[in-house]
Amino acid sequence: MIAARIVIVPVTVDQVDIDLPYALVARLNSARMSNPALKVIFVLVTDSSTPSLQQLAAVRLYVTQVMSATLAHTVLHVHDTYDYGLGRCVCDAEICDPGAAAELNSLYHEVYVH
Repeated sequence: MIAARIVIVPVTVDQVDIDLPYALVARLNSARMSNPALKVIFVLVTDSSTPSLQQLAAVRLYVTQVMSATLAHTVLHVHDTYDYGLGRCVCDAEICDPGAAAELNSLYHEVYVH
């Protein structure tokens, strides 16, 4: 991370507990001190449900624990029932999940285009 330009950190609502020490937060803060230009973007990953306002607030509070980190506007939804094929994901599946592909495209544009 010391030489990286961007770090994208997927996070679920279950992972954000600011009362517990979290090694990744310390690692990201350490990397930011060595590499002040490092852009840290958290992206919320959830099941097919929409996160509640309380859950979003908890994630936003968690993100503030990392210096200059931001939370992506794009939320990625994981669909356990969609079978992409052995060893494949939404990016290289023969039969694409249009919703998942659109979310990844949105995240790409948010991170790299804007």
